[in-house]
Amino acid sequence: MPIRFACPHCRQKLSVSTRKAGQTADCPRCAAQLTIPALPTSAAREPAEREDISGEPAATAPAATQLAAGEVPSFDPPTAPSSVPPPTVAADWNYAPDSEDSTYDGIEIVYDATDDREPGAPLAPADDTIVVPRSIVYLQGGLLAVVAIVSLVIGMLAGGALSGGAGTTGAPQACVIEGTINYSAGNRNLPDQGAVVAIVPQRGVRPDERAPIDGLRPADGAPGPNHRGLAILRELGGAYARTDGQGRFSVRVPDRGKYLVLAISQSRQLQSLDELSTSDIVKLSPYFTNVADLVGKQRYQLTQMTVRGDERLSVLFE
Repeated sequence: MPIRFACPHCRQKLSVSTRKAGQTADCPRCAAQLTIPALPTSAAREPAEREDISGEPAATAPAATQLAAGEVPSFDPPTAPSSVPPPTVAADWNYAPDSEDSTYDGIEIVYDATDDREPGAPLAPADDTIVVPRSIVYLQGGLLAVVAIVSLVIGMLAGGALSGGAGTTGAPQACVIEGTINYSAGNRNLPDQGAVVAIVPQRGVRPDERAPIDGLRPADGAPGPNHRGLAILRELGGAYARTDGQGRFSVRVPDRGKYLVLAISQSRQLQSLDELSTSDIVKLSPYFTNVADLVGKQRYQLTQMTVRGDERLSVLFE
């Protein structure tokens, strides 16, 4: 009888001759390599008693007849057995016959005709296959989408919070910049009274009009409240101040952001005009009519400052 078993990979029912037991072969459906199992011992054993090929029970031997003394026993000639046609073998090549005839040695592993799956029905999963419901897959996809959206929102909020302090976006926030300007005199630092502090914003846009320098230099008299240069600096979002007798100053800018802070000493002068940096002149030229004349022969310091709130600045001229 053939060996019938299921492929351990695709669960396809298969059939093969018992002579192939223990050998390896390829599944005709999924092409995976498999080992043909042995025929069960109970199926391999032949029954102890068989019926006669004609289907009739075997005839029992007649009882022995007692002979008289000197009588010769007589024997009836054996009758020819009735002609019984041999059993026919089904033409279905999917199965091997019950006998282990050598003509079936070449039969390879085939589909088992007893596969009771409906046409087009999916194969049963293998023993090591994990089956996940489709609803679980959809749920996981939805959770991943929610996590991605939440992460994006958190990133946008965090980025806005970090950049809001350094930029000018959002509502304007006025800030105060204060500090001191001193100069070195031997072993002492003295307040630089009358020193100039001019602050201009860096917005990457050139102003329509530059501030005239007359009245803004340390040697000039203090500018009046209607000075054109002061008005232009305020329109730009900048500020201007001079130090008091303690060398202190305080200005107010309308918003946070990046600023250029120019401090010009009243008490200290340049040792050489070569100390006037060309790059500093280029940076200040969009805001003042004549930067070189504004500084003159006085020592100066140009600082780039990022204002995130109220700031403090200290300048010391050697």
